[in-house]
Formats: sequence, C-alpha cells, structure tokens
Amino acid sequence: MLSLSQASGVLGTLLIPTWAEKMDDQRVVVWTVVLLELVSLFGLMPNGTFLVPLWMFILGLSLGGSFGLALLFIVLRTRDSETATELSGLSQSIGYTLAAVGPTLFGALHDITGAWLLPLSLLLVTLIIKLFMGLGAAKPEKC
Repeated sequence: MLSLSQASGVLGTLLIPTWAEKMDDQRVVVWTVVLLELVSLFGLMPNGTFLVPLWMFILGLSLGGSFGLALLFIVLRTRDSETATELSGLSQSIGYTLAAVGPTLFGALHDITGAWLLPLSLLLVTLIIKLFMGLGAAKPEKC
C-alpha cells in the first residue's frame, strides 16, 4: 500500500501543480487537495481492508499534489530570485524537520495505542493546519 501511495504521489506531484499554475488564484486547488486527503483519511479510519487501495491511491495523490503546490507557491508568490531563495530555505527547513519527526511520532502513536485511529487523527489535525496555510499561500499576492 505504501508503494501504491508513493506511485500516486508522483502522479499528484506532476498533475496538481500543472493544473494550479494555469490559475491566478489557487484556492480551489488547495480545497480540492485537502478534500481528497480528508476523504482518504476517513476511508482509512475504520478497521478492515475495505477499499484500502483506493484510499491509499487518493492519499498519495493528495500528498504528492500538496508537495508540488508548496514548491509552486514559492515560485509564484515571490517577486525575485533572492526572495524565492530565502522563502525556499525557510519553508523547506521547517517542512523537512517536521517530515523527519512525523513518521517516528506516527509509529509511536500506533505502538502505544495498538490502533491507527489516533495517528490518523493526528493527520486530520495537520490537515486543518495545511488548509489554512494553503489558502493563505494560494491568494494571488506577491511577497
């Protein structure tokens, strides 16, 4: 399932930013990616294997699309290469630090509880933060 998620993530990384760059205001794209992730997380929450490949495909698509959007926003929202470099360094250092801590925390929560509900709930909290940050970055303004 992880391989399926990663493969669809590549697809999302290619398709979502390509769609978003054609728009002046990418808030619709942010909402779409967030809703796809929300649906997939709720699909994964019940115990069992019902439609897990579908949920993992959608999750990978949305996560890959989110990553591609984040990189696209750095380019679209800056006026010059110096500002883009500064924003890129700041955002990626924070993002990769969270990415380094996330899997360990996710796995620890699963080990402690013996279930996936709490780790997936943590992803829902992260999704809410991503929505607000994404909507702010999607506004057609330069920094």
